[in-house]
Amino acid sequence: MTDTYLAPAPAPRQLDIIADTALRKTPGVLSTAPSIQTPGVLSTARKNETPGALSTATIKDIEKRRLKAGISIPRLCTAAGIHPRSYEVARAGKGGVRKTTLRKLSDALDRHGERVEPEERRTLCQSYVRKVTRDLARQSGWDPELMLNQDFSSENTNDPVWLQASRLRRCAIYLVVEGLFSGKRAPVARAIGISRQAVHKGVAAIEAERMRNSEFDKKMELALLELRADR
Repeated sequence: MTDTYLAPAPAPRQLDIIADTALRKTPGVLSTAPSIQTPGVLSTARKNETPGALSTATIKDIEKRRLKAGISIPRLCTAAGIHPRSYEVARAGKGGVRKTTLRKLSDALDRHGERVEPEERRTLCQSYVRKVTRDLARQSGWDPELMLNQDFSSENTNDPVWLQASRLRRCAIYLVVEGLFSGKRAPVARAIGISRQAVHKGVAAIEAERMRNSEFDKKMELALLELRADR
């Protein structure tokens, strides 16, 4: 059976399995107490902390700094030398975070985040593609930011998250081409900064699937009507 762009998000455990191995929980990773400490050394508050409680707060702090600095997740992770998916899983609270990973992120923000220039301005068409992608992600149960922050400049077909993000983006481009530009692909390609061949290939793939899958066809038709009504 042909899958659709509205495929449900995998269960949290599924994402844990495919997440970067650096996020696998290890007993004692977040403990700051010496291994030779005797019972009673830690305070009551500290004893009652659950694994990951300290790291979750730190991730939230890093996320606030990242947003304030206007730096994207891929850009921050590149500077820190970690996989963006690791950051996403940590940000969602789906696993503990190594202290070394937290230090790398904090150091990267110190070096780049506070001084980073704002992300480059987007064209109106680029913003519209992002908006539609975000809407499709919400409808299908995926994290919009996770979908938008994938690196589409490289083919990462072994990553199910990348595949889903690529599919949603392809659907978004199709909707913009058909819903806002009356099927004209060249101006859309120029406006979003990709090749006409890439736009043509993506639109053709969606059209072919609409012909094969009646349920998908109905969903895309409804999405087109909603997009045109919002113009």
